[in-house]
Amino acid sequence: MGGPKADTAAYRISVEDTFEKYKTNFENGLTEAESKKRYELYGPNVFKQQLHDSLFLKYLHQYKDLMILLLLGSSVVVFSIGDRQTAIALLGLVLLNTFIGFFQEFKAERIMESLEMLVVATAKVVRKGAIVEIPSTQLVPGDILYIEEGDNVPADARIVEESELSSNDFALTGEFNPSRKFTHAISGEVPIGNRHNLIFMGTTIAVGHGYGIVIGTGMQTELGRIAGLSQSTANEPSPLQKEINHTATLVTKGTLAVGVLIILVALQAEMELKLALLFAVGVASSLIPQGLPAEINASLAPAAGKLAKAKALVKKLSAVETL
Repeated sequence: MGGPKADTAAYRISVEDTFEKYKTNFENGLTEAESKKRYELYGPNVFKQQLHDSLFLKYLHQYKDLMILLLLGSSVVVFSIGDRQTAIALLGLVLLNTFIGFFQEFKAERIMESLEMLVVATAKVVRKGAIVEIPSTQLVPGDILYIEEGDNVPADARIVEESELSSNDFALTGEFNPSRKFTHAISGEVPIGNRHNLIFMGTTIAVGHGYGIVIGTGMQTELGRIAGLSQSTANEPSPLQKEINHTATLVTKGTLAVGVLIILVALQAEMELKLALLFAVGVASSLIPQGLPAEINASLAPAAGKLAKAKALVKKLSAVETL
């Protein structure tokens, strides 16, 4: 169950208003009955995995590239005129190109799924006036969360009491210096990195300790939002893919036109139809830029590695050119 969305404006209201909004109190926290009720409403504090295509289907998606299809067509044509070595070489280029693209996307998805490793097993919450440990999957909005130095934050929360509290937020913001936290409200809309009265799932507590009211769990956290975006991003063709497909279309049309023209000229010269076809196929296949996809991927793969070292994850190899 998805439940209502997280409160994205919790940092703009006071501590008192936050307690009132989430119908909880500092001394006792949520009752067991209220916790169960909210659990049914919001669901477990976990990331939901969307259904993914099988590895085989993911690999087949690499063949949507028009230039790859053109290379496949070339290998078939070259094989049909008896040049097996060239046909095998072209087929090898196809397999190499599709494998490079598939491997890059597979590696990126594994990294995205590793976000789940940032979800901790247990959480410390206030129950009946005492701090108790519960499975982090059972956290719900309104729980009073206790965090201290060294803890992994199990959910998004609004700080309501703190003592020298700072957190490492680089998992979300990229900022390596600890972020000092406070309790007062922030006026106006500010980016995540400036919401210093909030703590976020997937971050860690650098120093100090404090209490916070849980405002978002599972897919309703900022980390969950990122995980959701990584799964639901539409597979739109990149500018490079559009340009390659445009080039492949022009090459295909030009090659067909040249092939037809050669056949007509050969027939006018009283050449046998079979020989005319072989001659046209040979000339047409030589016009196809057979090494182009390999050269493109050979250039993009190292660039994707450089971006990864700069903390930029590339899911689609073709997106490297734009970045």
